[in-house]
Order: sequence, then structure tokens, then C-alpha cells
Amino acid sequence: MPTSKPAIIARAEREQWYHEVVTGRGGERRVYRLPEQYLAEPAACRVPAAAEGIPTTLDLGKLQLVESVLDRMLQERGLVLHSDRRGMVVAFLYDYVARGGSYDTMTQALDALVA
Repeated sequence: MPTSKPAIIARAEREQWYHEVVTGRGGERRVYRLPEQYLAEPAACRVPAAAEGIPTTLDLGKLQLVESVLDRMLQERGLVLHSDRRGMVVAFLYDYVARGGSYDTMTQALDALVA
């Protein structure tokens, strides 16, 4: 895969990737869907999740706790977290709580991050 934006756009146009035109700030832009052939991960690169200590199940209660605490803190401070960064923060906090972190220490950590 190319690494620069112009090269990716050129490949998308050359290979006729599916796209949608989205109107927003600054006008219209194309949002491409990456073809399946580029999504497939080579078997040699795969590492079983359990081998890295990554949980293979998800506790929805803990995830909801993380989401609600994060939402409340952002709202209280009038902050906005972009969706790509929000995913990373939620994943980090979920991992923290899943490893035994408490509600209180999670809120303290968030306080320190946004202070």
C-alpha cells in the first residue's frame, strides 16, 4: 500500500474503489472503502490475542462504565474528543478497568489527563 495521501487516492481511482461523496466543512470530499484484499491480514502476521494478554471477551458492564465516566468528564469540562482518539482512550481505560482498576482511580487518571 502507498503511504502518502496522493498515492492512496491515485490507487483508489485507478482500481475504482467504492466511495461516497460527503459534504462538510470545506466542501465535498470522497470517502473510500478499502477493498477486502487490503484488509486481509497475512497469517504470518497474526498473533493470537491470548498470547499477548489481550482479553478475548468483552465485559459490557465495564465498557459502559468507561463510556459513561468519559462522557460525563468531557461534558463537565466542555471538551470534545475526536472519534479516532476516543477509541484509543476508551480502549486504554477499558484495559485499565479490566486489569482491576477502580472507578475512583480511573476518574483520578482522567482528571490528571485533562487538567
